[in-house]
Amino acid sequence: MYQDNRHLSYASQQGSFRHTIPQQQAPPPQPQTKIVFVGNLSYFCEDRHLHDLFNEYGEVNNARVMRSDDNTRSLMFGFVTMSSVNQAKEMERIFNGHMFMGRKLRYDAVTVMVELCSTFD
Repeated sequence: MYQDNRHLSYASQQGSFRHTIPQQQAPPPQPQTKIVFVGNLSYFCEDRHLHDLFNEYGEVNNARVMRSDDNTRSLMFGFVTMSSVNQAKEMERIFNGHMFMGRKLRYDAVTVMVELCSTFD
């Protein structure tokens, strides 16, 4: 087997072939979003709790805790829409791992289903 920067060549009793190695490509850029996912919320967390927490550090357009179908309990995650992408990035630094209502928050920028979540604006 011979390898250079772009090709692999194989030789065997059945013949030889040359395979082009795809060039490594940079990962696609992450969408810039001001909507963030907040996980590991307490069962008792409500929209206003989430809004008040994030509003202390930046301007919150909307905060929504996802609830069960019968609206009786939290599903322990929610979405917060910040006023800018930069604020959303700053909130990750502040809140990822932050203790809130006895639980350690998990925080991620929303990269999937942005169109669905944008209805929370």
